[in-house]
Amino acid sequence: MAIDIAQALIDAGKKYKKELLAMPVAALAEVFPFLTVVTGVQGKIIGGILSTDAQLRPYRTAKGESDGTKIEAFEWETFLGDVVKEFDPNALLGSLYTELTATKANETQIAKRVALEMAKKVGEALFDNLFTAIRNGAGNYTADLFNGYSTLIKAQVNAGNLTLAKKNYVDNSGVKITSDNAGDVLRAFWRGRSPLLKKLNVNLNIPTTVLEMYEDWFQVEYGHAPWNTGIEQKVLVGSGGKCTLVPFSNMEGQNFIFMTIKDNMKLGVDQMSDAETVEIRRVDNPKVVQFFMKAYFGVGFETFDKTYFSAMKISLDPIADLAKSAIAATTATFTWTAAEDATSLKIQISSDNGVTWADATHTAIAVDAATKQITALVAETTYKVRLIVVDGLNNGYSNVVTVTTSAA
Repeated sequence: MAIDIAQALIDAGKKYKKELLAMPVAALAEVFPFLTVVTGVQGKIIGGILSTDAQLRPYRTAKGESDGTKIEAFEWETFLGDVVKEFDPNALLGSLYTELTATKANETQIAKRVALEMAKKVGEALFDNLFTAIRNGAGNYTADLFNGYSTLIKAQVNAGNLTLAKKNYVDNSGVKITSDNAGDVLRAFWRGRSPLLKKLNVNLNIPTTVLEMYEDWFQVEYGHAPWNTGIEQKVLVGSGGKCTLVPFSNMEGQNFIFMTIKDNMKLGVDQMSDAETVEIRRVDNPKVVQFFMKAYFGVGFETFDKTYFSAMKISLDPIADLAKSAIAATTATFTWTAAEDATSLKIQISSDNGVTWADATHTAIAVDAATKQITALVAETTYKVRLIVVDGLNNGYSNVVTVTTSAA
């Protein structure tokens, strides 16, 4: 008897609706130990932190006054998204099920498997974009649905809410992280954090490659220590066991690492109302069916206060081939390998051997440019020159080139 896979899929969509709606969230299970999942969220949610200067003082009759108590609110948001995917169910049968006829599942089991696989793919896309997504209401992909963790951090840096003065941010993009210095960089980040943050059990969220570099560094530094029981390291040395290293494969290429507690890192879904739905239905073309899902999703932080959060801008692969190509009395031209996913570039010069730097005079540099001429130089003067890449894989400072202008 031939399998009517199309009708079986439609029936499976109805029968397993709850499981299908839960599958995209379940596909994110590997991140659950390090963040807090909030259900029943549709749209914006207000978080925040109470700050106060209340203290126990020596007793006296006068009541005293204080205006030092306030709630610093922060808003984060989930967004309604949908999936509309048409496919030929018969074309999937051969790829999804190739066992001997005697062991084949029935049409209901096959339909359930196909439906769950579709829902799982939705979750995998959410995972891939968890840090990098940038909200674009006119977009067509998961990358456009919500603002990822790295996107939110960058927005707070640009808004001046994450700064060195507030002790919740440090820009370390001038130093490339390598296997030779990864442990020193991460320990310095930890040591410079608020004492209140360091009292908590925090997670230091980093790209997987940073953990690998840290482990290489650790083996060189402590490889023969009697208490070193293995290569894999889960806790930052020097943190007293308070700072857990949490590697994320979907953070690769990101410019920020950050330290926070599990309760401060939010992942919002609905999963509770009729606003979310999933179904598999027929369309005009009798050979295909349509997978339709509608659900809320978003991520955020409860607060960026230094007592619960701190971020560091890093550089993993800065431009290393900046080179001079033409030098004149008042101009110099430079080349480099074009940066990936940069948002801006500029060239800086120093006439005091790198003690101080200033922006060079040049026209705007396209983010994918690989050459630029700088002007307004002084004849017969020696300069050090560097390229600054903002964002993307090559974020940070390039190698430094020394040039001497010719006589006028």
